[in-house]
Amino acid sequence: YNDFLYYPKQFRNLPKAVQLRGIEEARKRLERRFAGEVGVDMGYSKKSAYGGQKTKRVLRASNKIKVLIATHCFFDSPHPYGINIFPDFYEWLNFLGEISENTDYDWYIKTHPDFLPGNVEIINKFVEKYPKFTLIPSDTSHKQIIKEGINYALTVYGTIGFEYAALGVPVINASMFNPHIAYNFNIHPETVEQYKTVLMDLDNQNFSIDKNDVYEYYYMRFIYNNENWLFDDYPSMIEELGGYREQFKPKIYDCFLKKYNVNRDQKTVKILDDFIESNDFRMQHTEILKLN
Repeated sequence: YNDFLYYPKQFRNLPKAVQLRGIEEARKRLERRFAGEVGVDMGYSKKSAYGGQKTKRVLRASNKIKVLIATHCFFDSPHPYGINIFPDFYEWLNFLGEISENTDYDWYIKTHPDFLPGNVEIINKFVEKYPKFTLIPSDTSHKQIIKEGINYALTVYGTIGFEYAALGVPVINASMFNPHIAYNFNIHPETVEQYKTVLMDLDNQNFSIDKNDVYEYYYMRFIYNNENWLFDDYPSMIEELGGYREQFKPKIYDCFLKKYNVNRDQKTVKILDDFIESNDFRMQHTEILKLN
């Protein structure tokens, strides 16, 4: 999946008009995501992480640096993009727990709102082990967390990397193979030692975010490359089937046959032929003319 390493170069090679319209489209889609719309370029998502605000405050009113740990699913493969600086998400969280004991920050943990069963039980053990960790309800809106003054967010390679950056909050990744690595809108420590140095000195991090870089990344990641090579409209197909996971069940064949015709078949074959002739390591399917 490491085509994200080449996003800046690919973007620079696009016509200027496409660049400008691509960035504007990315900004609009992010606004929809932050408005609480479910599934914006995330067909697998069932709940929004940017919904309405709770009546009660979730962060303590203090002058301490406030750090959010955005956890990953312990049952996901930890290395889909490449080797991270920790072996897995459990070791990463345990390391942060040890760091928390040696800092005077307010530490918060939050899971995604549609977490898989078993994750919370593991998180609760970490909260018991490390008393400086405070668990935030999973349905808390990130908009509320940011409004209440979170200073930093931590992830290995999650979408919060570009989401929080778009909202002006610094994010520290724990992987040199995170999808945002080609851009400077996140902090990217290269080793465990560098990661520790950054975390222990959050008071003195001088970091600025160029939101246009965030929009450029979003355009290249979710708009320039799309999944419409086998179906004319992949997101609509997912919706028609009843959700992201349904595409891996036999009824995908009925959906395919229902939409099959000679023109669609010729278009798909041409896309595959172009990919083979391109000598690229991953198929780049784009429909940039739709933005002209």
